[in-house]
Amino acid sequence: ELDPNSLYFRDGKRKIDMVLVYEEEDLGVMTEAEATRRDQRKIFQENLIKDGLELELEHKDRSYDGKTWFLKVHLPWKTQNRFAEVMGIKYPIKKFITFSVPAWDGEKKEEKPDNFLAKWQKRWNEFYEYDHTKIEEEPSFYNATKGGDPEEQ
Repeated sequence: ELDPNSLYFRDGKRKIDMVLVYEEEDLGVMTEAEATRRDQRKIFQENLIKDGLELELEHKDRSYDGKTWFLKVHLPWKTQNRFAEVMGIKYPIKKFITFSVPAWDGEKKEEKPDNFLAKWQKRWNEFYEYDHTKIEEEPSFYNATKGGDPEEQ
């Protein structure tokens, strides 16, 4: 069983590119509006599959409130290439490398004030900091090509 906080599908190979979320309550009789929404969701999911996206539905029983469904979406490389060609997106932009150079030799680093507000803000930021090991760092350029496999790039 894969970690529920993972960024991958249950197979552990396909990365989750997007998550669609909706709520559905079981209160007995389904209203006409709920039936219409369910049919629209079904058609929408079928169209995503026809366009080449891969879907995985997390049952509402696995959610925190018992009524929220999570639809995980994965965009395979070949489908991504096809969309890039249709939209006319060019080859990857080169990574722009920057160097931090002081403006002059006597430049001093700005010191933080040692007051209550600064200490409180530092603790606040530490409290809400997320685990950087769970999310891979994204490259600083777009990756769209005119075709081919990612191994050929």
